[in-house]
Amino acid sequence: MKKLSFFIALSLAAICLSACTNVGTEGDSNQLVVPVVGQGPEPTEIERIAATYEPVEDGRLIVSESNPNVAYVYDNGGWREATVFEFFYGRACLTSANLSITTFDDSVDYVCRAHLWIMAQINDYKKEMFFNKDVEYGSVKDERDGQVYRTIEIAGRVWMAENLSLKKHSVICYDVGCRYRWTNAMKVDESDSIVIEKNHQGICMDGWHIPDSTEWHYLLNEISIEKLKSSVGWLAGTNESGFSIPPTAFLSEFYRFDTEFQKEGNITGSTSLFITADFFRRPYTETINFNTGYGVFIDNDGVKMVEMYKSAEYLYGSVRCVKDSE
Repeated sequence: MKKLSFFIALSLAAICLSACTNVGTEGDSNQLVVPVVGQGPEPTEIERIAATYEPVEDGRLIVSESNPNVAYVYDNGGWREATVFEFFYGRACLTSANLSITTFDDSVDYVCRAHLWIMAQINDYKKEMFFNKDVEYGSVKDERDGQVYRTIEIAGRVWMAENLSLKKHSVICYDVGCRYRWTNAMKVDESDSIVIEKNHQGICMDGWHIPDSTEWHYLLNEISIEKLKSSVGWLAGTNESGFSIPPTAFLSEFYRFDTEFQKEGNITGSTSLFITADFFRRPYTETINFNTGYGVFIDNDGVKMVEMYKSAEYLYGSVRCVKDSE
């Protein structure tokens, strides 16, 4: 009996051994996978960077070791692949900095938009960016639409320290103000023969007028153009005066420059054009024969007078009103 039990046990052991030996053979759906240390999917490069450099501050940019044309940015608490613009400028456009404006080493302003660095345009700037926080401004309310403008007194004259934003008669408006055709700003008809009187109100509020070139000359003789320009948007602007001239166009082209203020120069980068009350009638012998006027044209090279003879087409200017003398 003991021998029979022994042989039964031996037979069961043999069966078990055979079954265990066949586990994992090809075609067996119950294959037993035993993991081997050191094998498995390799971590991606961004995973290796995350394991190596975390924690770090937002804005860290690391160039790929395997591909010199790829970089990674630590943004909003995690790593992501840098955009082409971030890689090119070597600076992260962070999620937290969306729509912010930064000046790069080339002195050009760029706006951060959806991880892309794009050259700033006038509608990217907010009006508050142009004022001098250390200057104490006055104010004036336009009763026509309820807008309140900052003012500044310079050399005995009170000027608006920002551009007029009256939407009526305007061509286009931004946060920094509207732009107008010369005839609309002056409130004159193009076909009329007119005489511009002193302190011509135009579209300014009651008690204020559109400055003529004499008043602009007086202003520019008292204070340099750099101190009149805002500290943002120009290659050189300090806004020490608080006058806060913003750039209202970029890479514009104008014609028929007058050398009354400064010799002609190349037009580069930021520009701004202000309408003056100076008027003349173009001769009928020329193609264009309607009323036109002058504008004060400002760019990175200085100040010029420009004839706004295309005012009925596309040459638009900003308006700064001056308070009438008492």
